[in-house]
Amino acid sequence: MAASRSRWVDHAKGLGIVLVVLGHVMHGLDQAGIRLPAELHRVAMAWMYSFHMPLFFLLAGLFLRSGFARRGLPRFAADKVTSLLYPYVLWSTIQWAATLGAGALVNRPAEIGVLLGIATMPIAHFWFLRTLFICLLPVALVLRFGWPAAVGLGLALLAALATSPPEAWGQVVHPFRHLPFLIAGVVALEPMTRLAAWAESGSARRVVLRLASVTIFAAMAWACRTGEASGWVHLPLAVAGIAATLVLAASCSDRTWARPLAALGAASLAIYLAHVLTGSGARIVLQRLLHVHDPWLHLACGMAAGLGVPWLAWRWTQGTPAGWLFAWGGGERPVPSPPPRSVPVG
Repeated sequence: MAASRSRWVDHAKGLGIVLVVLGHVMHGLDQAGIRLPAELHRVAMAWMYSFHMPLFFLLAGLFLRSGFARRGLPRFAADKVTSLLYPYVLWSTIQWAATLGAGALVNRPAEIGVLLGIATMPIAHFWFLRTLFICLLPVALVLRFGWPAAVGLGLALLAALATSPPEAWGQVVHPFRHLPFLIAGVVALEPMTRLAAWAESGSARRVVLRLASVTIFAAMAWACRTGEASGWVHLPLAVAGIAATLVLAASCSDRTWARPLAALGAASLAIYLAHVLTGSGARIVLQRLLHVHDPWLHLACGMAAGLGVPWLAWRWTQGTPAGWLFAWGGGERPVPSPPPRSVPVG
């Protein structure tokens, strides 16, 4: 059961990180004037952004309870400082320095003072690490002290709103809009583990799950046809997209052809940290140095650089002094994958 659980989680992370990189590559191309067909761009961006980040908050909640039970509150908090705040500060600095050095080559040149404000204003996509840390702490306090802690945190939030000017309320509340997805992850672990085990017992079941997932994704794309996924429709789209991704991930468990997806999922944090630099670097080389402007070639190269280069860097640096780039203490060398087994492709 544990192996099955690990596989579907890695597949879900792999699907999610592919969408994150795709969204950022497409956005970078559009900002640089290298444009895909307008309708495709609008619908695809609305579709991806409706659920791919809520998905990662839910995935972060899957093992929250068991991780807290093993470590206790002090060690749990220390672990989140090293696994979230450390890469947040490090990679904010790296990307800021690289962007500053690139000058006019990038779509949005860096400002010198931006790095000093990352405690309250994250740089680019690194907002996720800061927000996840902020959301994890109150959940950990509730796990440790129970509902009195929840009441106390609620009162503290109300006090913060009461003592803040109305224009600052958004900054106070904004990180916690992702909290329901994190809590949903705590609840979703057991039923998802059972679904993955159920899918492994027959190819027909896997086909049914994949058809259900594709149907949900197609319905979401139809709903996003105007390029909008906000307002009242945002929550249903997020829930539907997460459900479809998890169902698809469960149907991929132990499939040989899905192993690259699991490999991307295992390195999802490293890819998330570095993909903007590597994907944007590919665009700059093609556009500025090689004078290539074909959007599809840019998209393919941006995806390859955004996913492949960080994955290779993560693999090569594990257990070496350079491992500090992605993990406090350098991480551990990954265990080699076992030889492929003969399994039916359902």
